[in-house]
Amino acid sequence: MKNEKRMAWILQFQEINKLMEDQLEKWHSIAEIRKTYDEFIKNLKKLKDLQPDLEKNLDPVQDELKEKHENLIGKIFPLTNILAVYINDKKLKKGTRSMIISKDELDKLKKAKLLDLASRILETTEKYLPDPDMEDHDLFRYGITTIMVDEFSSALTKYAYALQLNKDLLNNRSKSRKTSNRLLKVNREILNKRLDRLMTVFSVTHPSFYQDYASIRRSKTA
Repeated sequence: MKNEKRMAWILQFQEINKLMEDQLEKWHSIAEIRKTYDEFIKNLKKLKDLQPDLEKNLDPVQDELKEKHENLIGKIFPLTNILAVYINDKKLKKGTRSMIISKDELDKLKKAKLLDLASRILETTEKYLPDPDMEDHDLFRYGITTIMVDEFSSALTKYAYALQLNKDLLNNRSKSRKTSNRLLKVNREILNKRLDRLMTVFSVTHPSFYQDYASIRRSKTA
């Protein structure tokens, strides 16, 4: 359910809440109305508590993830290609062509796959460069520097954190949305199947009260 429609229902629920509280003395002695209303209000409170999660602006988190994504690609692009040449020259292992990746290919990788690739590249780098303080290591002859490796490692760490944060927020929103939809459905059923029918008792005894309730229920919910 879209958030606009969700809010329209919550607003209707709140109007019912206000009316019932304002007219408490008219209905509170009727046990089944009291029981039904209590359940309705309990669900309404939960719905309102969930709204901040559903309305939270995730753009800043996703913008930061995009920035970290682009930064990581910038760091991994030269490193993976230089490593491929080094490994091939040293005949250290087969399949080095799979390490040579263009920026276009990197851009097309899904977030989790980029994280996996970057982790493997860092592992390979550390394997062939176990001691970055070795000034005469062969890798340095190919253009790799300790600063390049450090910056790549830092970019990977920051990307992994941003990716996990984004994933957690999206998962939390998804759970909140499912819970909210369920509570909305329950409260609508409470109104349709119980409270609307129980409230008809006031159509004779307190017609003005009943008409106010019926008017709220006729209002549009988006």
